[in-house]
Amino acid sequence: MKWLIFALGGLLGTVARYYFSSGIQHLFGSLFPYGTLLVNLAGTFLAGFIYTLSEEKSLLSPVHRGFWLIGFCAAFTTYSNFILETANLVWTAHPYYALENVVITLLGGIIVFFGGKALAHLF
Repeated sequence: MKWLIFALGGLLGTVARYYFSSGIQHLFGSLFPYGTLLVNLAGTFLAGFIYTLSEEKSLLSPVHRGFWLIGFCAAFTTYSNFILETANLVWTAHPYYALENVVITLLGGIIVFFGGKALAHLF
């Protein structure tokens, strides 16, 4: 039964990623992969938040933790898209944007992960 709960989280994460990413991309244009960048930052923030609520504060059951981390967050974040879009920036002679995407995604991801952890400590 657990796998069904994780699969439901994955389904919801996938749908949320599609609408969130395409909505952001529509707002900001297609030159830079803003949709994927913001999805990865938001998903990483959420992962830090959920991880802290479950592991450090014991406020979520293992099933709820799995729904959110194994299901939703794993499907919501888009590492493979991040790699493909970064490679496309290099291939289309935009190496500065490729480097910017890598730096913001990695450093921003670390920052927002700890932001999610900090927010969870308020509960």
